Amino acid sequence: MLKKYHSFISDSRLKGLSIRNLKIIDSTTISLFSEILQGVGRNRLDGSRKKGGIKVHAMMDAFSGVTEFLRITPAKEHDRKFLYHLKLKAGSWIVFDKAYNIYQHFAKWTSPKVWFVNRIKDNAVFHVSKVLIDKTKKKKAIGVLKEQYIMVC
Repeated sequence: MLKKYHSFISDSRLKGLSIRNLKIIDSTTISLFSEILQGVGRNRLDGSRKKGGIKVHAMMDAFSGVTEFLRITPAKEHDRKFLYHLKLKAGSWIVFDKAYNIYQHFAKWTSPKVWFVNRIKDNAVFHVSKVLIDKTKKKKAIGVLKEQYIMVC
C-alpha cells in the first residue's frame, strides 16, 4: 500500500533528515471500562466501577511517517516489553523514552550495529567513554544539550 500511495506523502518533512532508517517508538493508553476489555484494570478501593484499558505500542518509520509495527496490550503491561517483539535491521536507529530501558537488550543491539537514542534513567550507573557534545554550561542553549557514548555498569 505504501508503494502505491508513496507519491501522496509529503516530502517536506524529509529535508535535512540524513538517517534513512530512523524509527520512533512510543505508546499511548486508551482507558476503557472493564465490560469492554475483560480482565484488565484494578479493583478500586472506593467500590466504584473497575476501570481498565489498552495500551497501543507503535514503531514508526520517521522517513515515511508510516507505522511499521503496532502491538495492543492490556494497559498495565510495561512499555519495555514491546522491545522484545521488534525485528530491526543492522544500521537502524531507534529513538524512545526512558520507559523502554532494558540494558541487556541494548547489548544485543550493539553487535549488529542497531543504534539507539534515549533518555537514561535517573538512577542509572554508567561511565562516560566519549563526549561528543556538551552545552550544559551554556546559558540559553537549544537543541541537543549533551551527547555521550556511555558504558552501563
